[in-house]
Amino acid sequence: MKLSNKVAWVTGGGRGIGRSIALRLAQEGATVAISARGADAINQTAQDIQSTGGKALAIPADISKVDDVQIAAATIREALGTVDILINNAAIVDPVGHIKDIDPMAWEQTQRVNVLGAYYTIHQVLPAMLAQDYGRIVGITSSAATGDGIPRFNAYSTSKAALDMMTRNAALDLAGSGVTINNLSPGAVDTEMQVAIRKIPTERGGVVIDQFKARYAEGQLNTPEHSARHVLALLLSEMSGAILHVREFPAELQALLETVED
Repeated sequence: MKLSNKVAWVTGGGRGIGRSIALRLAQEGATVAISARGADAINQTAQDIQSTGGKALAIPADISKVDDVQIAAATIREALGTVDILINNAAIVDPVGHIKDIDPMAWEQTQRVNVLGAYYTIHQVLPAMLAQDYGRIVGITSSAATGDGIPRFNAYSTSKAALDMMTRNAALDLAGSGVTINNLSPGAVDTEMQVAIRKIPTERGGVVIDQFKARYAEGQLNTPEHSARHVLALLLSEMSGAILHVREFPAELQALLETVED
């Protein structure tokens, strides 16, 4: 197994992409800590891992709150040891709408979850990763971070662009340390978030809502397992500072991807 003796922390690991990543890492031999605000979903993911002989720990935590992240990190260290792999997957997409209509506090909360939450977790795991000369950090980003972003999704687009810059810049500090940091853009994935987006009225979310509905109707959404497979390939590489879409993997990662069984 490719990740034997590794400890992984997956945020937002109860559903969708996060759950699939947690299951895949456990399949590859990692002991997986799974955090999210809702206990039921992460407990189920942990039980599913344990039912197949894997090791998992569910930790309810709101990553937008630094105290929650500190407690979660301490719990993982005490129960499992040093975190070798961090997957920053937890994110929210709301508020959606014309920028003049968005509640400033809701906009701020998106940054707290999607940006500050990622920084809080990185800050907690980095010292031990650096001390052991090894670590892998992968953030889940979005095409919303590119170009002008997604119309009517200002908070989400801004947060993912910030996450990408955090990753690129952090890679400069981590160069030569044995710790890598990258972001994966998984494309449109068939998750609960996509279900919620499709329920947004077009008058609030704009034409992109109809575009998402069309992709779903035409079967164009990727599976969460597809994302997990690409994350695993990134974890097995030495690449750092990259922001990669699943459609645009460079040759060295394509070769690794071919070693990752479906």
